[in-house]
Amino acid sequence: MMKNKKLTPFAVFCAVIVLFYLLFTRLIVKTDDGHFLGILNESGFDLAQWLKLRYETISGRTVCELLTMKFLGTNLIAWKLCAALLWIYIVHFVLRFTSTFVREKRGAGTFVLCIPFLVFIGCLNPAAFWFSGSFTYLFPFACMLITLTPVAYELAEINYRRIPSLILSVVAAPIACSQEQSAALTLGFYAVTLVFLFLKRKVKIYSFVSLPFCVAQTYILFSAPGMSERMKAEASGFDGFNSMNTAHRILCGLSNYYAFGFMMSVFVFGFFITAVTLKLRSLENSRLSGVLSRILPIFSVLSFVGGNILSLAAERTIPDKAFERMFILGQISPVGAVIIALCSVTLVLIIASFVTIAREDFKTGFTASVCYIAGACSAVILGFSSSVYASGQRVFFFSEMLTLISCAVLLGSLKENKAKQRVEFSAVVISLCMLFVNCMSWFFLEIPIMG
Repeated sequence: MMKNKKLTPFAVFCAVIVLFYLLFTRLIVKTDDGHFLGILNESGFDLAQWLKLRYETISGRTVCELLTMKFLGTNLIAWKLCAALLWIYIVHFVLRFTSTFVREKRGAGTFVLCIPFLVFIGCLNPAAFWFSGSFTYLFPFACMLITLTPVAYELAEINYRRIPSLILSVVAAPIACSQEQSAALTLGFYAVTLVFLFLKRKVKIYSFVSLPFCVAQTYILFSAPGMSERMKAEASGFDGFNSMNTAHRILCGLSNYYAFGFMMSVFVFGFFITAVTLKLRSLENSRLSGVLSRILPIFSVLSFVGGNILSLAAERTIPDKAFERMFILGQISPVGAVIIALCSVTLVLIIASFVTIAREDFKTGFTASVCYIAGACSAVILGFSSSVYASGQRVFFFSEMLTLISCAVLLGSLKENKAKQRVEFSAVVISLCMLFVNCMSWFFLEIPIMG
């Protein structure tokens, strides 16, 4: 007689994400979906020739565009199921990886299951639930984790099926490095992981199996003739971009990250600061941690509330549009300078908190800080692109996901208490609300929230 098996939270998540994609996503034909669909249906369309033309004149994202056209030529159900499976893999990877930081049985599992719907909705929809956008954000991010799985699991001493994982890693590598932010992140994480494997004397020959494919695809991506051609075309719409020096471009990208990460993505920012604060308070032998746990929330609130109020009151617009206007005009206003300074202090406090955490719990502090800083850098580096303001909020998808993974690492390392339970409960409530909003906006309005 079969025993009744308990329905696990992970199984519930799998069912929810699959049903969501099957029922509440579709092609949006008035955007890039319609543009690519029209090209695909043109008489005499040749995929190879079209990809060659795009590579020479538009960008080096050949793999992304190949996937777009291939999935567009099949039943849309194929994309829906593939996208849902990628989300399932992301959550499964994070659950297994963060389990190595767990001090108690429950860990941060509940929070991890909520991650897909905690991402800021204006960033999430066009990056993951919009057909065309998913191939430059969701697909590369998931494939980055697949590519890194063998080395990450080796480092974390997680049991896994080596041969299948290595094969999947090789297959996923070109997709992981098919987009600029994802390519940089994949190579960066790969390098850091290999260094620690070497230091622990755990590096093996098969640890390098996907690296050549990552390097080759990254070179193809950044050396594409279309990359420079596109940059020139976009720079013409950003007066003064070519005259900006390195420091100015870093400030441009940093301010854009502050506007989104500190002042717009309130849930992700709130969960992140809460996780850092709770971890600081859990440290037993550090006086500095007590000071930081009190100061960090204060400056975080000042950055969020003060930044938004100052921008709306003085600039008459939301923070990201205010910064865009300032940098295009080439003049930083006094209010803009105050907001940047306030957010910079908050960022310094975040980094100081990670250092303090790492001094007592190196594994947790280092891993969480690498995830967060990598995500922040993937956003700040946009200041070196003339299209820094052209793609809306979806460009922060990598930053959002890595910040949430950093939260999961921090929460997983905490002992079970009421504060942690409140964070988990809040994550469930907010993710359910965001799921409802996504269903309503996509199924009934039929328009992606583009920011």
